[in-house]
Amino acid sequence: MYNFTKQNPIVAATAATMTTAMLFAAMYVLFEPTSMFAASDTNAFTVSQEIGAEISFSTPSGDIAMAGTAIGGATGGTRFGSTTVAVTTNDSSGYTLAIAFESADGMEHATLADFIDYYATTSPDYSMALGVNNSGFAYSVSSTNQVTAFDNNGSACGAGAGKSIDNCYVIHGTPTANNTIVDSSAAATDEETIIGFQVQVAPGSGLANGFYYATTTLTATTKS
Repeated sequence: MYNFTKQNPIVAATAATMTTAMLFAAMYVLFEPTSMFAASDTNAFTVSQEIGAEISFSTPSGDIAMAGTAIGGATGGTRFGSTTVAVTTNDSSGYTLAIAFESADGMEHATLADFIDYYATTSPDYSMALGVNNSGFAYSVSSTNQVTAFDNNGSACGAGAGKSIDNCYVIHGTPTANNTIVDSSAAATDEETIIGFQVQVAPGSGLANGFYYATTTLTATTKS
């Protein structure tokens, strides 16, 4: 004998809807646990921008004419000249300033194969002492961060704390190579360096008359 129970269709539909909803809820919890349980979330990151080290001559050098009148070819004499340059750099490690000359011989005559020799020393001495029939061209440096060899407030270069261009003239190393004259360990704004030049011509040097030139290059380089 079979019993037939007639079910209310509204009740059946409601039960089916609830069952489906429960299934979807279970699936949501299973596959989206983070969204289901997290109250907040964070995402930390940085934004970066590099600033490059730069350097420039805020005050460059112009051409230099030695002070005074012409040196007599027979009587000889001494003449001085100087220039002041200023360097600006944002490099916190500092910078170096180097000097180099174009000619390997010295100050060259404008039209002839004649020249004023570089002073024959690689260590600064307090005064240039040239012999008879000799000539010499050299430089000195004054700066807060000049290399120690140019300090000259005493009777010998490299001694004391004085820094001037009155003495301690030299031709460092190979004249045509970059030779460091200033070594700074910090950033600088309009930091000045004075470079002095001296020409000595001994009596009876035999130099041809006319102008002599030394093409000079200063190179400022950051340390970073």
